[in-house]
Amino acid sequence: MTDRARAFKRLSAVEALRALYIDFEGQKGPPPVLLGTHRRGRGEVPFVQQDVLDPTFAGLGGPVLSLREVVEKVVQRAERGDRRIVSWSEYDLNVVRSLATDDAELVARFEGRYVNARALAERWRNRVHGGDRPTSGRLTDYLALIEYPVPDAAA
Repeated sequence: MTDRARAFKRLSAVEALRALYIDFEGQKGPPPVLLGTHRRGRGEVPFVQQDVLDPTFAGLGGPVLSLREVVEKVVQRAERGDRRIVSWSEYDLNVVRSLATDDAELVARFEGRYVNARALAERWRNRVHGGDRPTSGRLTDYLALIEYPVPDAAA
């Protein structure tokens, strides 16, 4: 991880509430087929955006966009609202880093706001739960650790 991506090892409650939460979807290996973005700030209407990256899935959302275009959208939204960009693992960060050859400045802007939620969860788990580990590193298993009910459809 670069120094820019390491800048946010902590996330305040206010930052967490205001953050943009992202998740690239697709199979392991090939490029992602879509990017989901969620935001929910205090007093704000929750926002969910689904950007399609693969023409095969063109009917799922708006126009099919390039990876660079969807990353630019997220970064601009984060910059306008002075928000962090949070994802569960470095997978999403590495997808963005694949643009480094073509647009290093965009990648740097993304990294400057990026927070790896799984790394935060692991530090919290070690501090609060004495290192008890979920059965895997998946978000649903961390939620089970704190007895947070996860709907079957989301597991």
